[in-house]
Amino acid sequence: MSALQFADDIVRDYLRYRGFPSSLKAFDTELKADKDKGFRPDRLVEHFSGCMESMDLAGLRDLWCHLDSHVFRRLEQTFLPTVRKLEMALLRLYVVTCIANGRQDKVTEFFDKMAPELHGQAEWKEWFAIPFLKGVEDNPTFQVFFTRHWQDMTMVSLRNFLSVVYQSMALPILLSYEEDLNRMQALQEENEAIKQQQPLEGREAEGPQEPMDDFYVIAQEPCIPEGRKIIPSFIRNLGGLPTSPILGRKVDCKRTEESVKRKQKQPTIVADTKSSQVESSSAETTTTTSDKLLLLNEEEYNEHQSCITHCKFDNSGMIASADVDGVIKVWSPLAKTLATVVSKSSITALEWVHKNLLMYGSKAGNLRLYDTKERRVLFDIVPESSSVLKEHSVACLACSPVEPVVVSALRWELQAAVPGRGKLLLWDLKSKQLQGQLKCESSINCCIYSRNGQLLLCGTAAGMVCLYDVRMHECVSSWAAHDGPVYSIQLNANEATCYTMGLDGNLAQWNVYKTGQKVSEFGLHPGCTGPPSFRPCGKLFSLSADGEHMLTCAPTSGIIYKVDAGGFSQVLNVGKHKSHVLTVDWSLAGNCSVCSTASADGSISLATLLKQ
Repeated sequence: MSALQFADDIVRDYLRYRGFPSSLKAFDTELKADKDKGFRPDRLVEHFSGCMESMDLAGLRDLWCHLDSHVFRRLEQTFLPTVRKLEMALLRLYVVTCIANGRQDKVTEFFDKMAPELHGQAEWKEWFAIPFLKGVEDNPTFQVFFTRHWQDMTMVSLRNFLSVVYQSMALPILLSYEEDLNRMQALQEENEAIKQQQPLEGREAEGPQEPMDDFYVIAQEPCIPEGRKIIPSFIRNLGGLPTSPILGRKVDCKRTEESVKRKQKQPTIVADTKSSQVESSSAETTTTTSDKLLLLNEEEYNEHQSCITHCKFDNSGMIASADVDGVIKVWSPLAKTLATVVSKSSITALEWVHKNLLMYGSKAGNLRLYDTKERRVLFDIVPESSSVLKEHSVACLACSPVEPVVVSALRWELQAAVPGRGKLLLWDLKSKQLQGQLKCESSINCCIYSRNGQLLLCGTAAGMVCLYDVRMHECVSSWAAHDGPVYSIQLNANEATCYTMGLDGNLAQWNVYKTGQKVSEFGLHPGCTGPPSFRPCGKLFSLSADGEHMLTCAPTSGIIYKVDAGGFSQVLNVGKHKSHVLTVDWSLAGNCSVCSTASADGSISLATLLKQ
């Protein structure tokens, strides 16, 4: 926050340059009445102290309500008890100050005004007797609150808490330049240090060495079956690889976690053949380097307490997960929770709209757009305000990649178990209004946009795949895909074909341009669509960025298949779960591939993979 004054000057200069005198005047006026005091904890604590000394209850409450609505509401729920304790301490300090100054009228006024808010709180039960007590300072119950030590510690705790909150707040782009500057300076200093070390290293070296990359060591290892000797040397020389934050986190704790690392699963290279085929006919199977996946690391996220319905990556690698209790967690690959959203109804649809914008739908039919950075709801569409949502639940969401439009598929909740007529609605995120409606004969379970935003592919509860021209608002083609509902659909990397998975447990590949033409079909393992009688909400399979591998659900893990012209072959299991995996996703961000598996017990596993 040290650059705040400089940013204010930049805004002033910009408004003058653009010729906005009214805006400049309003900006200066609001700066003079800045309740945040320039985000300086010392000035805020000073203001609170002034309210105490002048016994200004209205000023005290006004400033605290401002902080509560603009700052504290962005914090994680784990910090809320601390906020409530500090609020209670400030109010008690106000009462103590009034008593110490002999202002019984202010004490009576406090309890008259605050009674509706404090009456139901057990912590204040004994305090309501204060106006009727004599010698409160000597009462054993309240004696500690009249000590100088408690009063000073209350203000110090408040200042420290505000300091931590302001330091951890997400900065707008205008204020983040200082961080970028410090980062660049650190990189320049590091480069200079490396340049200075190079001549010394050159003199100490016995002779010039041939360039060697991280993979050179693999060729130096003897050819030992099953890759047992290759892996340790490969990992030891992998330090220069820019992997995911999860792997880096493990490396940082190397010395303090040696005993733990011995117990962890060793990274394994898995050939692109089924284990049964390797055992029976290893001579007939040839595996190239590109057919191997290296499992670098697995990490668990256990913040959910109930069955996971969705778990999705955004383009930067951030994760949003939701459960049947209506809890949404936004977190980083380091398994650090960044935001928590609580809905009154189970989350049935979830979609990243933009870098920080998340849209979700509930079983009750609510649609909300949430800003994960500012931690606030941008707009909320409820059945009470929109008749098209009444008696419907949100089945799935899809965001256009080229314009601020979101498609929501609605299912009539009264016929959830029967393939009835559904609704496919287009919402304009700018105007927050219904843009249009696409005709559909059956309720939609899944949908996805093409990259140009012109086509929309949908899988229906009647086992059909429908192809919509979004510009014309009409269905241009449809065909029968599965015996039973279609639960998941995804376009291939080149968008020439699409994959669908149905209740029948089959994975089918279809030609998008020659609609209805089946390219291939493959029967997956048992449990790929979830446990019996389970109705999927999230993605049941996910393709890698290059479209060469596919992650699927299984009873206790995720199973990765190799996709080729000859069919599918199982290559790797990821995630160790105690219950059934219900939804999966594959991140497209970063140098290393990260995939997620989420299960019915609320656990989520992140696996970091490297393709050779």
